[in-house]
Amino acid sequence: MRHSRKVSEAFALPRKCNVIQTAVKPIFIHDTRDKQPYVYAGYENLRQKMNLGDIGILGHELDLPVFDRKHFVDFAGCITSHKSGRWARLLERKKDTGAKLGLILEFAEDRVPLECAILQRKHGARVTPAHIFGNVKSLREKHGIPVHFAGSWAKGKALALELLLEAWTQVVSEMLRSERASLSINMSACGATEMAGADGARPAASSKTR
Repeated sequence: MRHSRKVSEAFALPRKCNVIQTAVKPIFIHDTRDKQPYVYAGYENLRQKMNLGDIGILGHELDLPVFDRKHFVDFAGCITSHKSGRWARLLERKKDTGAKLGLILEFAEDRVPLECAILQRKHGARVTPAHIFGNVKSLREKHGIPVHFAGSWAKGKALALELLLEAWTQVVSEMLRSERASLSINMSACGATEMAGADGARPAASSKTR
């Protein structure tokens, strides 16, 4: 997978890193309403109700991205007038929580890129390409919601893992920086204490000599 090398390099941690060592692997959470969740082997996966999105990282639902996975036809239905209320509620929850929401669009036909299927109107939804791409642009620029055209369910699953791990590496890097800064401060404090003790001992030794 494309992310394997990048992630392995980012997770190249020292052997003795105590608490940091246990925090390297994220725990993925999946919304209980998702009927076909992206469950990842080799990671802990939990099912629980999410206020926003279908998949995220436990404990980081607000500061790291969460992703709402939708079939393209369902997405097209959300942006049409008869389902605008449903879409408005999603945007309202995103605004209220401040979460970093992203959309992953799946498409049953994997032989044709979804963008091409939209342009050729071979997607089964009664909506024009201009309307689709206009809404995608609005979501990104107005609401801060990136839309990812994944393709098949399997490609959506791989893409979600790549994006989540990319965000997680930033968390691990920040934890490492804090750990190293703390160690540096402690070592400096110990060094200053030793120097103060040595300076305090010198006058006594000098007076004894006299």
